[in-house]
Amino acid sequence: MKTTNTLLFVLIMLLTGCNNAGNRQKESSHADTVTLQADTVMPQKETAADTVLADTARHDSAEVSIPVIVPYCNDIPTGKEISPALLSLRTEFDYYPLPTNEITVFITNKSGREYTCVDEYSIAYYNEKDKTWEPLPVNPISEDMLWIISPHHNVRMQTIHIYTDITPNRPGKYRIYKPFNDDTEVAFAGFEMVDNKGVRKLMDSMWKKVTSLPRTDTIRENISTACQLHDGDTISVGLINNAMPYQEMFRRRILNYSALDFGKITPTEPLPFTTTSDTMDISMRTEKPVYPVGTEEIPVKISNNNDRMLFFGLDYGIARKEGDEWLVLNTSTVWNSVGILIQKGRDYNFKAHMYNLVNDNKPGTYKVYKRIGFDGSRKEWYMSAEFKLE
Repeated sequence: MKTTNTLLFVLIMLLTGCNNAGNRQKESSHADTVTLQADTVMPQKETAADTVLADTARHDSAEVSIPVIVPYCNDIPTGKEISPALLSLRTEFDYYPLPTNEITVFITNKSGREYTCVDEYSIAYYNEKDKTWEPLPVNPISEDMLWIISPHHNVRMQTIHIYTDITPNRPGKYRIYKPFNDDTEVAFAGFEMVDNKGVRKLMDSMWKKVTSLPRTDTIRENISTACQLHDGDTISVGLINNAMPYQEMFRRRILNYSALDFGKITPTEPLPFTTTSDTMDISMRTEKPVYPVGTEEIPVKISNNNDRMLFFGLDYGIARKEGDEWLVLNTSTVWNSVGILIQKGRDYNFKAHMYNLVNDNKPGTYKVYKRIGFDGSRKEWYMSAEFKLE
């Protein structure tokens, strides 16, 4: 009978949700009843130590009761708002997809004074219709430990669980609040949840920002593709150089969305095949043998004096000589599917872009390489044209 009563109590708590967040009730009718909430003015929470003691006591008694931890809505703190210039509370990302159930926040003390807090927090959703912030369920168990945030850029991290099983996530604005210095001051971090339509809007906004940049901007030169994947939540972004500093630059300046997928980081690797500049009456040359460091485009000419017609595409690669190896540099990952035919006695001219903003184009020996074949044949090989940067 007592087990049934306990289950009924949990069911009632889940159904009522956060409607009575400010006036939490306390049960005291039986000695073995689990007391979860004991103060109607300020919600109280069991610490981890209290939970262990209570559980031990119950196991020592004649009848064993299983404690039930029910998340509840913590009131939004009412202390004085702390300027972000003194102490910042920010989420790891600015946007999250709806299925998200964990948010990491970073507390950074930028001032010359000390701040103290515990792991207590509040979450709120902004109701656009009512123009109000609605408290959401939080973890009822807290650490019995004081956090000291020392002066001058001391950083503390906290991962916060969102109870989507109790209150499903909705598209819109959210805030995570934390009280400081005995609840006299408060800071908050804002973020947004987006559904599939919201992801599409993020994509549109992202492209507008990128295309508004000058062509000499690193991000404008570095991005090659972007698309919304089939799951509806993920945005795949193709970067010519997707090393971590370039990913962080993109998040910082363009879009800080948790479900951005930049793909696998590709390290600089040796060229896996040999190339030739002159074979079978076919040659490949740069316009000049030497160019100054910082040159953006290298003019290249392919000459065909073979009786057979050449066939190739628009793609090419660039490599730099390091010792006895040729290291592959970053070039475009996307090319138009165009076939080019070159008859005997004809030349083909193109310009190889050096991508100076995403490559370490220092003085040295370089080459432009290109895959080439005969029309109607499966046989292919790589032609190249060497030059120097000085």
